[in-house]
Amino acid sequence: MHTAQWARRREARRNAAKGKLRIIPLSPGPHRGQHVDPDAPRVIQEWTGTEWETTGVVENLAEAKAILYPPQPIAEKPAD
Repeated sequence: MHTAQWARRREARRNAAKGKLRIIPLSPGPHRGQHVDPDAPRVIQEWTGTEWETTGVVENLAEAKAILYPPQPIAEKPAD
């Protein structure tokens, strides 16, 4: 594989992932599933293309999910 091809594919993967959000629980011990300790505060991080950058802190899992998975607009059906 040529280095230039690899670099183009790597850059494309990084650009495609920019803006991706993740939740990190602020609880002791190893990070486990999201559902573990739902009342613990969480850090919201955004992928910049090279690193995860902290963008905020929320009180619990419910607030974190509201940021990661906002409600989608409902498409109005045309009247028949």
